[in-house]
Amino acid sequence: MRIMYSDLVVADVTYPNPNVLYELGLRHACRVGTVIIRDRNGPRAPFDIAYLRHIEYENTATGLKKLADGLRTYFNSFLRYPDRPDNQLLELAKLTNYDFPTYGKVQKQQAAQIAFMSAILESPELIKITLRQMKGENIDSSEMSAALLASKPEVVLKLMTAINDVNSLSK
Repeated sequence: MRIMYSDLVVADVTYPNPNVLYELGLRHACRVGTVIIRDRNGPRAPFDIAYLRHIEYENTATGLKKLADGLRTYFNSFLRYPDRPDNQLLELAKLTNYDFPTYGKVQKQQAAQIAFMSAILESPELIKITLRQMKGENIDSSEMSAALLASKPEVVLKLMTAINDVNSLSK
């Protein structure tokens, strides 16, 4: 999960670990801010990632200092140009105006609405009032408040939380 949300990710591909390569692919598909590093004295990189821009380092005190300087340069570049693609997938997506699926806000709104409906379903009195309102009957807010107070406290808490979540996501 951190692969998707971290602002910056450093992937060491010195030793071809399938898990690292899979995570690198996930990161490339999610967002910019990925730096690939590789020990110059390690085995050759697999052919399918050998062409990717990376920082080579030597596992010595001097080599690690140079690596730190190189990472600093990359990080500063990402901070200056946060929307600049850093891999071929994102470059192609930008070039072709690929519309990535969006999950965040829509799913949060749906989750808040489901929580709201679930809270109502836990109170028979609230169900009756909601059904009357859906039929077009004008419901007095004091009637709704009385039904809320008659509910179990945990139902009131769930309902108020869900209302707050729906309202905050609608803004």
